[in-house]
Amino acid sequence: MAAALSGRYTPHEALTSMLAGTELQARYTAPKALLLQPRTRTPPAPVPPISQAARQQYYGLLQTRVLTALCSRPALRTGQYRVALRVDLDQQHSLSNVLVHATGRPEMEAALRESLAGLPIGAPPPGFGLPATLLITPEAARRYGGCAP
Repeated sequence: MAAALSGRYTPHEALTSMLAGTELQARYTAPKALLLQPRTRTPPAPVPPISQAARQQYYGLLQTRVLTALCSRPALRTGQYRVALRVDLDQQHSLSNVLVHATGRPEMEAALRESLAGLPIGAPPPGFGLPATLLITPEAARRYGGCAP
């Protein structure tokens, strides 16, 4: 329903004001004739595909931030377990909806989830696609520096 109008308006101004916020638009068929019709929406511009380099760079950033967070808590230091993560980002580009599976160490999953939820990551490149999945293995943790002793 349109908001009430008060004051002096041209017919065009009044109609524009009354249709604001509705799903209707006016289509003029003659100078003094119009049809009300559903508002046409312009589809969003397609997101260009992300380059492989940009995808790898953002995954590298994501993995670095996750490893740093895990290494900061002695009980969660990497290198001793294998963990699969599925993460999303919130509006502030921090980790959210963190799903965790620690192979052979289910008792660690709640602590892993708590330490990663809300972790600031930064905005992904356009077209990155979320949620993201990470697999951290003892071998990969060692290869990429793991946690310093």
